[in-house]
Amino acid sequence: MQAGADKHDNETLLVDLILSIAEHERQIEILRQFLAEYDEAEPYALFRRLDRQRKGRVDARDLHQFLQENGATRYTVDECHMTIHHYDRDKDGQLRFAEFLPVVLPANDPSLRTAAAQRPNFEVRPEERLSPDVEATLAQLLAREVEIYTGLEAKKQNLFQRRGMTLRQAFDLIDVNSTGTLDYQVITAFCRAHSVVPFEEEVISFLRRIDKDDDATIDFEEFKAELAPRNLRTVSPGGIDLSASYKKDVVGFSTPNRNKKFTQSQTSPFRESTSTMPFTNERKTVTDVKRTPPPQRRTFDEESRTATNYRPASGARSQSRSKSPIIPDRKSNPLSRSDYRESRMTEDVRRKLDYTSQTFGFAPRQSPEKRSREVEARFLKVLMEFVSMDKEVERLKQDLALRVDFNLMDAFHYFDEEGKGFVHLSRFESKLQSLGIYPNRDDVYLLIRRYDKDNDGRLRFSDFVEMISPKTSEYSLLLNNRVPLNADLYYNMEELLSVETRRLFVRLMKTLLEKELNAEDKRSFIKRELSPYEIFNALDMNKDGYIDILELREGFDRNSRYITQKEISYIIDRFDHDEDGKISYADFLQEVNPRL
Repeated sequence: MQAGADKHDNETLLVDLILSIAEHERQIEILRQFLAEYDEAEPYALFRRLDRQRKGRVDARDLHQFLQENGATRYTVDECHMTIHHYDRDKDGQLRFAEFLPVVLPANDPSLRTAAAQRPNFEVRPEERLSPDVEATLAQLLAREVEIYTGLEAKKQNLFQRRGMTLRQAFDLIDVNSTGTLDYQVITAFCRAHSVVPFEEEVISFLRRIDKDDDATIDFEEFKAELAPRNLRTVSPGGIDLSASYKKDVVGFSTPNRNKKFTQSQTSPFRESTSTMPFTNERKTVTDVKRTPPPQRRTFDEESRTATNYRPASGARSQSRSKSPIIPDRKSNPLSRSDYRESRMTEDVRRKLDYTSQTFGFAPRQSPEKRSREVEARFLKVLMEFVSMDKEVERLKQDLALRVDFNLMDAFHYFDEEGKGFVHLSRFESKLQSLGIYPNRDDVYLLIRRYDKDNDGRLRFSDFVEMISPKTSEYSLLLNNRVPLNADLYYNMEELLSVETRRLFVRLMKTLLEKELNAEDKRSFIKRELSPYEIFNALDMNKDGYIDILELREGFDRNSRYITQKEISYIIDRFDHDEDGKISYADFLQEVNPRL
């Protein structure tokens, strides 16, 4: 019986590791895409930036030096070797330019990959840096590449130190048909067998990370190379014993002190490209743990995640707006939002005895009806907080619509100076800064993601209208019927808007940013504390797979909460992504799953 329990826990930990690798790879791909959008991100120039000594190759020491120059001081040369080894096809411990290309070019966006690869070459001298945005994004991408090994080491150690779990046994657990290879269907079936429904993007991300020969399958050697913890890796690509002490670099470089704090005297392009936002909360810090307890068993409902092909370069989502390197020292600086959620996972699991108590027997079983009512009540409280934020935004939109010198076309031209018909995230962020608003890039991403209907990372005029127009029809018609005051694309807001109108517009933009940041915090709370499936099932009273207006009202009535028809319309507007007047489970998951 004990052996069966051990096998069950081992499989659960293995599923968690698979999804963690997939998430890291997904974030890396997002950074590749964001890097490729910069016109200055020409692949050979990126390669030459790392190849300071003009060897025609990039090794771990080059990667380590680049990260050091950009404030990422916590990584060692040996850790950088793991990234080099992943892309090193001829196993000589170095990356030639052809081997370097997959590091920086997008894998999921062929058109963007082609555009980036065909840019004209330009020279980067050994003493030069790239432009601040490109330098910062490249450093963040490479740091994330290293982090996929250092950040998941504890999970690998925890899994493969358990009784009855070796790399071969882990592979065989997934390869139930004993074919000797793992493909999309096999990995998906393994996750489903353990109550996890992975998205297609997650499985593809895992395959892309592990599959070295691009045959869409994973054999045992590929599986072992990526999932083996450090103590099971005997030799690095350069012939270096990776099981040796990491207190001193074995290739002649002294390892930086991991407890060293990043001081203001250190130079980093991250500091130049980040700014403070006055309306956000203080960061939270997390201390490192030496050993990660087994994570909570994931379920169909709790781990469904929306897939998207774009996100901003800022993988380090911080909860503070204070100026600091985007890649801080792990022990001396607060972690990113995504890292914070991951490091807090085990603590949250111990608090979440609602599901695990019924599965593993950690606490007395709660009746399903009582559990359903409790989950529903907590979620409705979150909904009212959503409504409160939406009401404040609507009031500001109405006030702005009454200003006769404000119109939508001129306001959009302020952001779209070149007349392209759309605005990229970086341009939108830059124009906000010109207004005296200094958001973190993730804040801008959340705002654009909220209104970007086709999920292409661009804010079009129709999206902008949705962002600025009031929901109340009278105000919306008033604003939408107003003609532009300026015939030229160039729009000087100070010349055409009164001081009061500018103040209202700036306040609206700040409130929109803050609203989406707060909404992301609520999504993190739902993921951490509640079960989306239980919430949806509790509100879907007739079990038709939808939550309609009547069911929402009945839910509030059951919990003795009064809600107006207007407030219900705010909820429907936020959750009903296909605009059919009701909320499907897909709509629901798309809104409640964290986006960072």
